[in-house]
Amino acid sequence: MVDILLNIALGGAIILAILLGLSTLAGLDFDLDLGSPEVDTGGVGWVKGILAFVTAGSFGAAYALERSFSTPVVVIIGLVAGFTLTWLMSWMLRFLLGQQENTNWEMDDTLATNGKVYLRIPPDGNGIVRVSVRGASRELKARSFDQKELPTGTDIRVVAVEGEFALVVADE
Repeated sequence: MVDILLNIALGGAIILAILLGLSTLAGLDFDLDLGSPEVDTGGVGWVKGILAFVTAGSFGAAYALERSFSTPVVVIIGLVAGFTLTWLMSWMLRFLLGQQENTNWEMDDTLATNGKVYLRIPPDGNGIVRVSVRGASRELKARSFDQKELPTGTDIRVVAVEGEFALVVADE
């Protein structure tokens, strides 16, 4: 029985390692998320969760059988080991996914940001401003919101977005 449990655990561990490697390193996720979209599973779907539970449970049960524990103790050790590994894996993947940073941005992200005029904005024309968006400096086409000239170096604030242009005012 110990050999059967160890073979199950080894097979599960190999498959689990392959799936985790593919999902974390290559971004390929061959798993099922059957819960509602509001439920955060921490990146552990049903397949990886069951594999983790079976792998750790089999190792734990094999260890307990090898030590000649009684059947109820073997079952309890297997269940505790399975739940523990599944929880640890979920916590680890949630931590790793939490380290990601979204660097995509849209023009609406520039609203209420401060910056400087990089290329003069004439009263009825276009210029370029430099603002910080999501931690990166961006140069945007800009127009004066109140049709005033804004010379190079003027501190500005983005008050609106119109298509590809940021509408700015002098920040006083």
